[in-house]
Parts: sequence; structure tokens; C-alpha cells
Amino acid sequence: MVKCAACGKFLSAKGGATCGNFACHNRYHLACLPDAAPTGSDWLCPECRSRLPKGDNSATPVRGLGPVTAAAVVATPDQGAANKSPVRVTHTQNALSKFTDSKEVPRTGSDPATDGEPSPDTQLSLRDEIRLFRSELREVRDEMREFRREMAGLHSTVGICTERVDHLEARVEALESKQSVAMPDGKVSQLENLVSQLRLELNDREQDLFSSDLEIANIPEIPGENIVHTVGLVAAKLGLTVEERDIVFAQRVGQRVEREGRAAGATSPAAAAAARGRRIVVRLTRRSLRDGLLQSARVRRGATTADLGLPTPPRRFYLNERLTRTNKHLFYRVREAAGQLGWRYTWTKYGRILTRQGDGKPTHCIRTEEDLSRVFGGDVSAEKVV
Repeated sequence: MVKCAACGKFLSAKGGATCGNFACHNRYHLACLPDAAPTGSDWLCPECRSRLPKGDNSATPVRGLGPVTAAAVVATPDQGAANKSPVRVTHTQNALSKFTDSKEVPRTGSDPATDGEPSPDTQLSLRDEIRLFRSELREVRDEMREFRREMAGLHSTVGICTERVDHLEARVEALESKQSVAMPDGKVSQLENLVSQLRLELNDREQDLFSSDLEIANIPEIPGENIVHTVGLVAAKLGLTVEERDIVFAQRVGQRVEREGRAAGATSPAAAAAARGRRIVVRLTRRSLRDGLLQSARVRRGATTADLGLPTPPRRFYLNERLTRTNKHLFYRVREAAGQLGWRYTWTKYGRILTRQGDGKPTHCIRTEEDLSRVFGGDVSAEKVV
């Protein structure tokens, strides 16, 4: 805070007069100045005016003087005192009287050594501020010390993690190098071929388990039907006799699909009965009986469900060998490839997939995916077939 250049008391940022001299800029209370003193931007303080080479210095404020001394100074003639205006002297006396009455002058002595010292209240306030600043500085130092400890711990943790990552990388590189040395490419190829051979053998064994099975497709599914009786009727339609003792089991497999009923958008029993039925899987007691049914189905190609006692319009049904999931997918691909390339015959026999380009052409057996490219050429791919 700025002090008054006349009385030494603190003054606020507003309400005072500032000297217009660039080298001075002293500030004064308005009460410390003569009544007629201007306070504009070009106004000069009494000290600056006293340094001008003209007139006397009678307008200079008196610092630290009591009423008697101030009166004596005013009354004592100085250089050019006889030429002073009585108005200027009166103004100075009035200002000094105001200072004395309002006790704005803290000291009546004129000792320059004590002139300008802060009051005890100001010293106490500064002391408290310094204590508070030291306390805050001490807290900041403690926080910085704690932050350094945390940074040191973090640096140690990061170092440990880096060492572990380096150790893991070294172990992975060692394992990779060991695997490349212990397992050459030729060995890997041999193992892959062995796995493929084992899968083929497992598929053949599974297919052998279906040697007495057959599938009947496109037979309408009726609620509460007797599937064994339906199988007997189908066999009679093909000219063979299959009794109940000749059937190990007969059941429908797959997800129920009601295409016709959904397409019609009806919920009546007739629409539900017209829905396409699931496949019927039948296992017979003898393989010869199954082969006889398949042969009769080939001879009577185009047989329908007429005369089977079903409450649905007649439709064509099909008899096929039961294939494993792998062979079924492979048979689908073979038929698609044969259709694309114009091959005429594709069939199954004893669980084997056979194909022939035409009459008088050789018959090919398809067992694996590689046989597709071997038989139909390299242009046949999974994208074209599937």
C-alpha cells in the first residue's frame, strides 16, 4: 500500500493526489495539501515545485511538527517571506491545524530517523503474514518430499516390470528357437498328414456304423403318427415287406420346418399337416434289407405318398443312404461341382461318394476335399461350390 509523502500514513488507491512528475510520482492525502492546490495530471507536488528555480518553498508541507512548531515555522520569516501571500500562509496553518486535531500525525518529533516507520499494528500484521507464508512453504516442502518418495517408488515398480517383460521375451525367444530346432517344417507336414489320415479313418469307421441305416425324406409329419407303421407302408409302396421286427429304430431328426404352413399364413390343422416333415432315420436289422429298399427306390424313381393313408396331397419321397456329417457336406459339394461342370451322374454306394461325367466315362470316388480338385480340376474352389 502507498504512503502519503506528507504525513507518512497509508492511503488507498483512490482519493489521493499524484505528482505529475515522471521521476517522482509521490502521492498525498487531499487533506495534506493546501485547499487551493490543483490535483490534475500536470500537477506537481510541493517537493517538485520547491526544486523549480523560482519563488520560495513556503508551500512545502511540514512533516512531524506539532502545532507550536508549525506555527513558528509559518510565522518565522524565511527567504522571501515578506513577499508571501497571506492566503498561502492561512491555508498552511489550516492544514496543520487539521493534522493536529485529527491526530493524523503519529509523532510530534522531527527526528528523521523515526520518520516513515510502520505502526505497531502494521508490524504485527506483517509478522503474521510472514508466519503464514513460512507455514505454507513448509507444507509445500513436505508435499514435494512425499511426491519425490512416490516417484521413486513408481520408478522402482516400472523397473521391476521392465525386467519381467525382458525375462518373458527372452523365454519366448528361447522357446521359439527350441521349437524351430526340435520341429522342422518336414516334421510338421508329416504330423499334419497323419492327423488328416486319422480323421479320414474315423470318418470311415463312423460311416460303417451306418451300414444298415437309411433316410426317408419329404414324408409329411402328422401329429401323433406311428413312424414304424409309416416305414412299413413306404416299403410296401416299393414292393418289399418290412415288419416291425426288422426295424431297430425309426425316428425323425432335424429341426421342424413348416414352410408350406408359414407361407400360407394359416394355423388350421390342414395347413399344419401340409407342412414339410423332417427326415426319417431308420436302422434295419440286416444290411441286405436296406440295400434292397435302396435298389427298389432307384427302380421306382418318382414314387409318391399316394396310398400311404396320409391326409395330405401326394408328394414325391426319397430314400438315401445315411451319411456322416462330413460325407454329407462332401456329397453336397460334389453335386454342386458336377452341376457346374456338366457331369451327369453323382450317387452314393456303401457310404462312398461316386461321380461320373457321362456314359462310358470312368467312375471316380471322392473321399476328401483334395479329391475335388483332382477329379474336377483346379478351378473348383470352396467359394464356387458352397
